[in-house]
Amino acid sequence: MYAFKHAGDKDYVTKAVQTDSMVMRCKTFGKENSDKNIYLIEFSEKNNGFFAVYHKLLKHLYYADRFHFIPVVSYSKDFIYSEDHPVNGTDNPFEYYFIQPAGISTESAKNSRNVFRSEYIHTMIDDLEQKKTSDYDVSDEYIAEMGKIAHKYIKLNDTVSDKIENDIAGIHIDDNTIGVHYRGTDYKRGFTGHPRFTDMEEYIEKTKELLQQGRYNKVFLATDDSEVIGEFRAELGDIVVCFNDAYRSGGDVSVAFSKDSRDNHHYLLGLEVLRDMTALSRCGALVSGASQVSFAACVTKSGNGTKYQDRTMISHGVEKNGTDSRGYYRTYGTGR
Repeated sequence: MYAFKHAGDKDYVTKAVQTDSMVMRCKTFGKENSDKNIYLIEFSEKNNGFFAVYHKLLKHLYYADRFHFIPVVSYSKDFIYSEDHPVNGTDNPFEYYFIQPAGISTESAKNSRNVFRSEYIHTMIDDLEQKKTSDYDVSDEYIAEMGKIAHKYIKLNDTVSDKIENDIAGIHIDDNTIGVHYRGTDYKRGFTGHPRFTDMEEYIEKTKELLQQGRYNKVFLATDDSEVIGEFRAELGDIVVCFNDAYRSGGDVSVAFSKDSRDNHHYLLGLEVLRDMTALSRCGALVSGASQVSFAACVTKSGNGTKYQDRTMISHGVEKNGTDSRGYYRTYGTGR
């Protein structure tokens, strides 16, 4: 009612209803870290995939960096890759995979003097300084900026880093390898707001065109779809490699919502897509659709100071009148 009475004050209204990205709310929880301004990034993501959440994280880290805050990251138990028990010594699903950017734990942050909580509007700070257009249509400048943020703040913990490095070494990928990311499963449903689904034949054709250059001698295939690997090998032969222990699905339900009896299934799903992304970032070329995994691979590669020799983006736009995803998420997203 107070806001309604002041409806004529545009500046007040934008702040009161949290549509001003420059508004920050500070709370005092205790006496710790009294010399620091902590930016507590908290996620409660029930339905978003690993790298959709990662992309949001980068935007919050950009905000923290912009205002010289100290970021601390916490993923809740609603994160679809979380387990009901500690993994790698922690209950914070973010720390299953990564180390805290500033070495400050969430427990310490929640007992600190100056704590600024992340808010969705912060991810829209002047559309991140005018460097992006949408989550699926990003500029090279935006990728470069996010690459700097990822390189500065994102570090794998030792357990995850050792596993990923050993597995990548086992398939021998390098600048002579074409990385292909094929997104199947739930993309086949054609959700409104998601990139339009593209058949694997187009991916194979684009990969063949790069192979004809004579520069590449191997193809690394990252996919969530178990039906694709055989098709790629039938067309391209034994030069196609992938991680054979990754969990994949042959249907139209995202593997993120899958159930399996293997220990730490949800954690492993996150580890496997993180491993795929890292391997894609080590390749010399990339063939992909407009996916969050391929975006993260480009960001990681840029943050490491390199670029793809060839990059083929297969995009047929975004579904404007496709399937409503809400029923799908009600059925699969909250069922585990």
